[in-house]
Amino acid sequence: MSGRRRFIQLLTAMLGGFAIPGAAASYQPQQNPFTLGVASGSPLPDGVVLWTRLAPNPLSIDHPTELGGMPAMPIRLQWEVARDPQFKHPVKTGTAVALPDLAHSVHVEVSGLEPGAWYFYRFRLASHISPTGRTRTAPAPDSEAPLRMAYASCQHYEHGFFGAYQHMLREELDLVAFLGDYIYEYKASRDPKRVRRHPPHEAITLNQYRERHALYKLDPDLQAMHAAVPWVLIWDDHEVANDYANDQAQDLAADFLARRAAAYQAYFEHQPLRPSRVLTALTQPTGRFPGNATAHSFESLRVYDTLAWGKLAQLYMLDDRQYRDYQACPRPNSGGSNTVNAAACPALRTPTRSMLGAVQEAWLNRGLADTRTNWTLFIQQTLFSPLNQQSPAFAAHGPRVWTDGWEGYPAARQRLLKALQDYAVPNPVFFGGDVHANWVCDVTYQERILATEFCGTSLTSPSWPQSQTDAVAAQNSHVKLANSALRGYGVMTLEPARMTVTLRVLDDVTRHQPAISTLATFDVLAGQPGASTR
Repeated sequence: MSGRRRFIQLLTAMLGGFAIPGAAASYQPQQNPFTLGVASGSPLPDGVVLWTRLAPNPLSIDHPTELGGMPAMPIRLQWEVARDPQFKHPVKTGTAVALPDLAHSVHVEVSGLEPGAWYFYRFRLASHISPTGRTRTAPAPDSEAPLRMAYASCQHYEHGFFGAYQHMLREELDLVAFLGDYIYEYKASRDPKRVRRHPPHEAITLNQYRERHALYKLDPDLQAMHAAVPWVLIWDDHEVANDYANDQAQDLAADFLARRAAAYQAYFEHQPLRPSRVLTALTQPTGRFPGNATAHSFESLRVYDTLAWGKLAQLYMLDDRQYRDYQACPRPNSGGSNTVNAAACPALRTPTRSMLGAVQEAWLNRGLADTRTNWTLFIQQTLFSPLNQQSPAFAAHGPRVWTDGWEGYPAARQRLLKALQDYAVPNPVFFGGDVHANWVCDVTYQERILATEFCGTSLTSPSWPQSQTDAVAAQNSHVKLANSALRGYGVMTLEPARMTVTLRVLDDVTRHQPAISTLATFDVLAGQPGASTR
């Protein structure tokens, strides 16, 4: 049996929880197997995904017969969903299979729940009981119930503690949207100012990516936030490697697809993604390389998706890494990004260049043509608006462009904007991350404001000086706010007639318990694109 067919069989078994030869009916770990906590995600009106991973020693990756302190055999465990945190009123129970092939991760797709309702959940393995998680379902399709969502990105472990989540826990949220760079692949820095350390090696192999995810998941503040509300997640580059594009690494490594597959598998193993969606990706060719998945099951992994929040909002989670064309005009003998003079880089203007890939673009266009909710939210990786980064020293050479973001794919951005206009997409708003700064922008098309953008700052990762940000913002009249000095997250409150976005910032991410404040608050009114500050 091929590795691909084996993984499809195992994922199907995980999804259905049915018998697998050799599955252990009972297993008693000597230590707590729920060290990485619990999580939920992808809420639907009648269900949600529940996640955990069995790993008594989650950073143990070199044992010849065990991974994370678990034996190399399938393990059965129980899960429970209840209305109350004491589980006196259970509504759903079942068994799941944790597979060694998938690092004993567990993904349960619970269905049959009530729309717009809060629930509690937990897992049980023999005498060990997981932490209790809290989750909710999406509202019914005809509901206009409000949505309160936090968005965050770029949480470099070495640059700061995840104390932002202590404050996010108190925001009374329905949902968290994580916009990429959940982990960083780099080896430990020698900089003595780093507050904690990565392992001494860069993450390249499957077990090394598992180790990196486990390291981040051991953070108590991150665990607590995952346990509090459901998440939707997309990735950017550092879940794999800096500035990768499609099947090309920044260093042009010939074996990059194997590395990417390892990173994708570890990502799936550590996030509350839907196994049924992964099965779809494994059995149907997608993206730029139809039919290329042969020996390895995670050569592709679909993470782009859509989520309806009643008739209030349609969320589109986009993947701008896996299917994109390579960055234009890279540095010599290199892949990845560059900052170039636009006039000197004709490849930028190639009309077929794509950020999302043909398959995802077509999927998105079909969805936009049929969107009938009050609001349309794009949950994606990076700054969508163009930025003229012309320096006075290079004024004669024209605008400078950063090629890794949407600015490096102007034809793709224009196609998406044209679709928003042609389909009269209701109240489009873009959320992004990646650039380690808060940018609030009017999104223009054909000299009129068509949409609104909130590109969030990083949770911990550092940015460029504020003076440089101010200089760039001054050259771009569509920018309403630009701040690279402060780390934090954003909180969106959405109602039928109004969106309110509050930018929450921290005083010092090198402290375990940073103080928080509000940088700015913006309103967007339905039918009136563009953000206005309070």
